[in-house]
Amino acid sequence: TFKTNPYLARAIMTGITRVSKESIFSDLNHLEVITTTSNKYATAFGFTKEEVRQILEEYNLLQKYEEVESWYDGYNIGNVEIFNPWSILQYLKSEGIARAYWVNTGNTNLIDLATEGISAEIAETVGKLLKCMPVEIRLKPKAVYEEIQGNVESFLNTLLFTGYLTVDKKYMKDDERYGTVRIPNKEVRKIIEKLQKNWLPTTFKDERIEKICKAVIEQDEEELKEQMEQIILEEVSYFSSSEDYYKGM
Repeated sequence: TFKTNPYLARAIMTGITRVSKESIFSDLNHLEVITTTSNKYATAFGFTKEEVRQILEEYNLLQKYEEVESWYDGYNIGNVEIFNPWSILQYLKSEGIARAYWVNTGNTNLIDLATEGISAEIAETVGKLLKCMPVEIRLKPKAVYEEIQGNVESFLNTLLFTGYLTVDKKYMKDDERYGTVRIPNKEVRKIIEKLQKNWLPTTFKDERIEKICKAVIEQDEEELKEQMEQIILEEVSYFSSSEDYYKGM
């Protein structure tokens, strides 16, 4: 173990976020916690703009810098803007094909838990983020599993410290750390849009789900009304006459 090993002087533990109300850190002390909102070691979290330009030039892909920037840049680590290193490497391996690579790097159990039985308030907040609207949150570097579902602040902090959001501005308010968060780039946007589809009933066609999602995000009342009317016409039967059936809808 870390604490009882006489041959170990120091170590680095890497992960995503600390978990409150758990005993995994009870035997450790003198920890220095570095997160994506810290200034220390900011450039160690990924590639800087200068490094990406240099890499692309070596691969004769410098002309695609703007495309790469829109897909994989946008993370504010401390005071440094960082590119997703894994996605950059996969982009180079694929000889310059832009797609969402990072989503396939591991399991998404924590995010799946966070989006299971999602509340209307959280869905509305995610809609604002997809519309490129910054959202203010109190920065909480520790996650509490019981609060991830249904609590907007815990949900957004989980997305922040797992790389789905980044923080633009950090400031003190009421003696606590706050920040405005946003979706960092096109890659993450596509991942969140895909997650958002899972919050809607799966009995409808994918095309209709996309239209409903788009109408909600863009606040297009006429399009949403039209799609809901089509659902009623296609899904509701004249034989479904019980009151409970319509209350369920």
